[in-house]
Amino acid sequence: METADGYLELVLVPALGYDEKKMVVEAVAGTVWHLVDQASIDLISDHPWPRQSGGSLDRLMAALVRQRSVLRGRQKQTINLDIDVADDREVAAFLDLVPYTISAEAWCGSVALIDAADSGSVRFQMPALLQGRLTELVSDRGMDIGQVLVPSPPDEHR
Repeated sequence: METADGYLELVLVPALGYDEKKMVVEAVAGTVWHLVDQASIDLISDHPWPRQSGGSLDRLMAALVRQRSVLRGRQKQTINLDIDVADDREVAAFLDLVPYTISAEAWCGSVALIDAADSGSVRFQMPALLQGRLTELVSDRGMDIGQVLVPSPPDEHR
């Protein structure tokens, strides 16, 4: 669904397997990450983390420990990690965990380009003019965009 301000809103099909979810999230990121100015993730899930995501979880937990040591005394203890959007390894770990966390967001100003909630619900917004690029990246991964991303229903707009 395209919004009045020219954004395309899509939802990740939740029934996809780990590899498919990872490829779709990477394709979306490949389309919009150059626009992202801030991102964060809660390092908690409603379900066990997929076995394949262990390295990503370890990397971000270590980053959270570093963030907490810097903020000690200035902020309450949290499970929320601010992602260094310029650190390719941290971004890759973030993208790996997006479909499984209770909360992850990547922003461009006031627009949530990636918005994950409730361990499995992932919504994407992107300028509609980037749809062709997204379709190409999804196709390059051997998938049909209509089978992995669906228009966001009106009642899911946040």
